[in-house]
Formats: sequence, structure tokens, C-alpha cells
Amino acid sequence: MYLESRKNNWFNSIIVEHIKRQSFYLVAKQAIERETRSSKVFVKETVKDQLTERETEVLYYMAAGMTNKEIGKKLHISASTVKTHTINLYGKLEVSSRIQAVTKAKALRLI
Repeated sequence: MYLESRKNNWFNSIIVEHIKRQSFYLVAKQAIERETRSSKVFVKETVKDQLTERETEVLYYMAAGMTNKEIGKKLHISASTVKTHTINLYGKLEVSSRIQAVTKAKALRLI
């Protein structure tokens, strides 16, 4: 950057310092955004890799608002087995409720 004016030299130095600070903040913000995006992708891939096919199916039907009994009928398994898959999902997604599981799965684009 080049500023031309000998009369307002103090003003130019203030502008230069302001631009330097803003540039630093912009670079830092971009680095944080890049890191956040890559860590979200990493979390998504890690969780996705941990889920079994059956757990993914159960999660999909949970998101559709189905009960354990309804999911069990749909998948030809018992409601108790659905509950086991649900508990496993909670652990893998690090949540403690169906709503949290579905919300997090949607945020991670698992469903």
C-alpha cells in the first residue's frame, strides 16, 4: 500500500495501522473458519464411520418421528433391539435424547 501526502503523515500512519490490524483479524478469522470446517468434516466422517447400517436406519426412522415399536415393525426387529440401537446411537453421537440425536445427526448431515 502506498499513501501519498506529506501534510497528513500522522493520519496516513493511523490508516496504515488500522489496515494492518484489520488484515490480521481477517487472516485469523479465515484460519479459524477453515479449521472449524475441517474439524466438522472430521467429526462427521468419524461418527459416520462408527455407525452401523442398522443404527443409521434406526436414526432415519427416529427422525421421521417413529416410536421404537414402529421402527421395530418396519425393520423386523423387537422394540427392545431398537432401544439397544438407540442407546448405542446416543453414545456415539454424545447425546442423551432422541431430539438431540436427530438434531446432531442433521447438523452433521448423517441423515
